[in-house]
Amino acid sequence: MEEGQGEDRVEGRAELRAEGRRAGVWAGRLAGRSLASIEASVLGLLALAGRLAHLDHAPYVDELNHVLAARSLLENGTMRIGGGEAVYERAALFTRLVAELFRVFGEGLVVARIPAVIAGTALVVLLFLWVRSFAGRAAAWIAGLLLAFSPGAIYLSQQSRFYTMHAVFFLAGTIAVLALVRGPRGGARTAALAALAAGLFAAAAHLQVLTVVGVGGIGLWLLLAAAPRAKDRLKAARSSLRFVLPLVLAALLLLAFLAERDAIAACWRFFQRYDLWAAADRGNVRYYHWLFLEQYPTLWTLFPVLAVLALRARRREIGFSLLLFATAFAAQSLAAWKSERYLFYAMPFFFAVAGVGVAEAVPWLRSSAESLFRAPPIRATAALARLLAGTTLAFALVFALAGNGAFSMSARMLSGGDGDWPFARRYRGEADWKAAAEMFRPSLGEEAVVGSSDLKTLYYFGRVDYCLSLDLLDGPRGRLPEFTPHWKTGAVLISHAESLEKVMEARPTGLVLLETQQIGASWGVPRPVIELLERRATEIPLPKSWRLRAFRWGGSPPSS
Repeated sequence: MEEGQGEDRVEGRAELRAEGRRAGVWAGRLAGRSLASIEASVLGLLALAGRLAHLDHAPYVDELNHVLAARSLLENGTMRIGGGEAVYERAALFTRLVAELFRVFGEGLVVARIPAVIAGTALVVLLFLWVRSFAGRAAAWIAGLLLAFSPGAIYLSQQSRFYTMHAVFFLAGTIAVLALVRGPRGGARTAALAALAAGLFAAAAHLQVLTVVGVGGIGLWLLLAAAPRAKDRLKAARSSLRFVLPLVLAALLLLAFLAERDAIAACWRFFQRYDLWAAADRGNVRYYHWLFLEQYPTLWTLFPVLAVLALRARRREIGFSLLLFATAFAAQSLAAWKSERYLFYAMPFFFAVAGVGVAEAVPWLRSSAESLFRAPPIRATAALARLLAGTTLAFALVFALAGNGAFSMSARMLSGGDGDWPFARRYRGEADWKAAAEMFRPSLGEEAVVGSSDLKTLYYFGRVDYCLSLDLLDGPRGRLPEFTPHWKTGAVLISHAESLEKVMEARPTGLVLLETQQIGASWGVPRPVIELLERRATEIPLPKSWRLRAFRWGGSPPSS
């Protein structure tokens, strides 16, 4: 009886130890999740603070599409802008979201930018949590901070546009795809992840058509991942033709169907399309390469090395990120229409690779530095060598940050506004139409209102009669004739001095407002227009920081 009781006690102690180990594992997991949540919150607050700084900056012209369409939606239930005939349908759900915010908080640029701010902050947090899940804390912090203080990310997070929201949907969709591939197949989990990924990509495609490029990169990765198994099946098959021929026939039928529907030609036309303002870089396949060299010279030149280090540590996720970024980079480099914002949805994957690569390199660099300081002639103690190595790495980090233009520009964005911005139309420095409207609008009567931006003139002055713009007259189907009403705003489009002269003869008085950065540009306001205004109109002096020139004919200038 006593022997049996002893065995029971031993078994009881073993069960208690097992339960203790299980409890310890669960406690460790909960503590890890809690710590990750705290870290993500801290990083999110840092990103949010950066995105709230100078949120009321002068708008980029495209923002006003959604602002004016949202106003129209609230006023008359349509999304027409000004006197335009067509409805502004691009990213219509985003416009509706802006309209609902206007309904609750009132109309304003800061209110219209709330979705971009929230999405831009959420993108940083999502990237951090994703990288932390497969590469650890150090890599996640590096990737998250790089994205949080990227000037392009801050800029797009402060616009009433859909780019940050598109990037969130796309990144979340790719994470769902990876979870689908890595986990067990079949059952409710697979169906839920597939539905989630499809829904996220559909939302991303609604906001930005370039989603198809990113999905193409994901499809290419899935094909490469499945290639070894397909090869084994081909070897095992009695006849490879029985396996391959149906696939080839299906591909040919799909191509024939797309060709018959003109889908391939339409995609090619879209791939080759560009506005006049982007014409200079339509054939520049190195556009994004030079952009990265300008903003991230250290990361970009070392990117192949960082990619190798990151691949050695996490082959699946980093291989996926590399292929997706490379696909987007190559497609956008070959496309005619180029802009930094078109590549933004792929930037989290660039920062993920860089973050993991740097996190893998730092321990080796620290160890090498410690060995150097412990060797002759320094012969430092272990503690002093660690201190010197840490100081050296910290100095190298500060030196790298100072040497990469992106972070210097981000610091300038967070500390200064539009008026003293030294770079022409790069993230900041838009013309101050608000100040001009406060000056001219109280005395504005029946005179003609002419602006170099129809959207800005309409938003700040309440109307626009004529728009001076070569770009808007250069439509996708060819050059439009002078005095063509713009489909979007209804403003009458002109570009030549002769056309403006006809307006001046037909209207006894008029006000002309031109952005200085558009004067003389190949897509903006031609020089002969300025020469005409200088001869026949009175220029009204404006502060240089406004980046505007104002002319009036047939009336007296207002007192400033």
